[in-house]
Amino acid sequence: MHDSITVHVTPLQKQMLDAIARLDVEMQRETLTYIRKLALPKGKSGAEMVKLTQDLSIDAEELHNLQRIIDEEFGQVNADDWDVSAG
Repeated sequence: MHDSITVHVTPLQKQMLDAIARLDVEMQRETLTYIRKLALPKGKSGAEMVKLTQDLSIDAEELHNLQRIIDEEFGQVNADDWDVSAG
């Protein structure tokens, strides 16, 4: 039996997901890097962002759900590709 989760996306988000799905894996990674940069507040370094988020707590079930959604939508997440030390 599969867990079920409902994710509501806007028409624009659906268009974005469809476009990203047509890209090869390397272009998807580049797109994700670009989107992450857009989402960062201006004037904060990576080191500052790590400090700001170090006290966040996400329970294991929520992490599992996030991983599953990412896997379903974008393929596979490789934590080794994440550079949280950049600043």
